[in-house]
Amino acid sequence: MKTRFAQSLAVLAAGCLASVNMAVAQPASDQPIRLIVITAPGGAADQFARIVGERLSTALGRTVLVENKPGAGGNIASQFVAKAAPDGNTFLITSNNHTVNPSLYAKPGYSFDELVPVVQIARGPSVLVVHPTSPFKSVKELIESAKTKPLPYGSIGVGSGAHLVAECLKATTGAKLEHVPYKGGAPAVADVVGGQVPAVMTTLASAGSFIKADRIRALAVSSNGRWALTPTIPTLGENGWGECSIETWIGMMAPKGTPGAIIAKVNAATAAILKAPEVKEKMVPTGYEPVGESTERFGAMLRTDLDRMTKLIKQAGISAE
Repeated sequence: MKTRFAQSLAVLAAGCLASVNMAVAQPASDQPIRLIVITAPGGAADQFARIVGERLSTALGRTVLVENKPGAGGNIASQFVAKAAPDGNTFLITSNNHTVNPSLYAKPGYSFDELVPVVQIARGPSVLVVHPTSPFKSVKELIESAKTKPLPYGSIGVGSGAHLVAECLKATTGAKLEHVPYKGGAPAVADVVGGQVPAVMTTLASAGSFIKADRIRALAVSSNGRWALTPTIPTLGENGWGECSIETWIGMMAPKGTPGAIIAKVNAATAAILKAPEVKEKMVPTGYEPVGESTERFGAMLRTDLDRMTKLIKQAGISAE
């Protein structure tokens, strides 16, 4: 009797455990999906989260909410999602911060492996700009000048893709580039337009309209090849510094442990959204292009980027604390 009773309890316990595991593996359909964005409203990551989120709601038949949790270079939002339940209801919309922060911050509050890749949403280059009256007509002229005389340059913030492009140029060429961090591209571009800073490395999203209006001069973009939106602007590679071709990426991550079936479903739905012509029409003018490749390719890119950024940050001696 005792043996049969014990066996019955074991079967019952196994059944309960299986039910719990199935419940964890399936996102609760009565709960909204939350897209946690590392930046404040208005930036590229926020814009793309809303573009994708609105269409994901239709594709998945679920309410999708976009929540902004800016601060600490993206660490606040990243830590929040890393510690969230891996139930398919919480995702992170992040950027280069994910591969930069592990070596930029002594205590980012989460580890790289606590977040797993879902899908890369977009990619875009940084652009080096100066005032139209600047004596620098090329990146080479700017670098040669900065080798003999320190040159302040602005960026959209410590650890940003734009900042790291400039620091790569500094480490590679020996130019005396002095970083002036700004809280975003808009104030940095405003200062180069106003003559307060001689050069700025920023995103095409913040500089594009000023370039078109000839209010600033673009010297180079940091993409591997010429960018479709700005085909007349040369690349850093054309100037001889291809190793500094660092693009800004925006992607979606999930808490470690999120079931693969859920990640695959969200990846497929997001990739289909990014292929839609109307979505491309919204994204391209911002200086980014949609990506939407497989989770595996996104994960491989993240690992490569992590290694590259770790080496660069160590070489440049950059720290956020």
